[in-house]
Amino acid sequence: MRSARFVVAIARPIVHFLFPFEVQGKENIPQKDDTRQLVVCCNHISIVDPAFILCSVPKHIHYMAKAEVFSNWFGRWFCGKVMGAFPVDRGKGDVSALDVATNLVNNQKLLGIFPEGTRSKDGTQGQFKSGAAYIVQHTGADVLPICICTKSGRVKLFRKTIVRFGPVITREELGYTETETPNLRKATRVLAARVKALHDEVFPCP
Repeated sequence: MRSARFVVAIARPIVHFLFPFEVQGKENIPQKDDTRQLVVCCNHISIVDPAFILCSVPKHIHYMAKAEVFSNWFGRWFCGKVMGAFPVDRGKGDVSALDVATNLVNNQKLLGIFPEGTRSKDGTQGQFKSGAAYIVQHTGADVLPICICTKSGRVKLFRKTIVRFGPVITREELGYTETETPNLRKATRVLAARVKALHDEVFPCP
């Protein structure tokens, strides 16, 4: 995805200027030559969230994006052709999107998902959907948890945002072992708890 890397290189200083952000947990960030099967899972508090992550990770990330983004030619060209994103119909059990996602992961591509499915209005983490856990189950991938957080719970112009990368969560930690029957709900709860824990490490709950 040379075009995507070019866009990110141009966008990085602009994003930093408009929405200054600090990256924490850099030791957990996958590098360009990382061939692990990984699913990137992050909370979702603003439309800038994908840019924060793309500007922080050297390896390109293929995102699931809501189908509405692809409703016009520019969205289809920029998100699909340039950035390598693909559409998902939210709330409809989009099996075709899950097939695309598992194929990407099986080919050592980095997959990005916002498991809440939509942005939080107040910064409070919403309920995670089971798509990420499903992909882990069907690919053998591990999960890279990320939390984007601010003191106010909202991303604002010229205000600092924290992008915190946590240690990789292995599929065994999610309950996927040779002796256990996969449980999507249990795995999804673990993912949600680990992302929430990253937030609390930065801004502890009172």
